[in-house]
Amino acid sequence: MAVVFSGLFQVNKKNTLKDFVAMAGPLNVSHLLMFTKSEKSVNLRIARMPRGPTLHFQVNSYSTISDLSHHVS
Repeated sequence: MAVVFSGLFQVNKKNTLKDFVAMAGPLNVSHLLMFTKSEKSVNLRIARMPRGPTLHFQVNSYSTISDLSHHVS
């Protein structure tokens, strides 16, 4: 899944969640939305920076942008 963050932060595969949390303060990021996917489910976590709370949701269904473009005339 793609990571979208401020242009001031270089994003690569070596970045960990700790890196994003550390940079949230200096870049004035107030919330992080994290999607995780396992074999059984897709989950959404919404974290308020810097000290929480963190909300956890299980995603039951979703549509991609390509799914939506087929239905728009």
